[in-house]
Amino acid sequence: VCSRFFVSKPTVNSIIQKNTGKTFLQYVNYLRVNEAERMIKGTQTPLNKIYSLVGFSDYSTFYREYKKIIGISPSKEKSYS
Repeated sequence: VCSRFFVSKPTVNSIIQKNTGKTFLQYVNYLRVNEAERMIKGTQTPLNKIYSLVGFSDYSTFYREYKKIIGISPSKEKSYS
């Protein structure tokens, strides 16, 4: 993002935080988790593929962020769908 728009990391973080109330990483994880939630509810894609499709490098980080943002585990969400 920084190189694309020729701005520093602190500037990007400041702009994102000002507009969303979240740091850049928090906002990116929020977007990733929301896309994962949409995929869990709307597709038959297995969880072991969803986490990487939305940009998480490992399942444990995905699980932790999903539960923090959505309030339930992704596996429980999948069973409700």
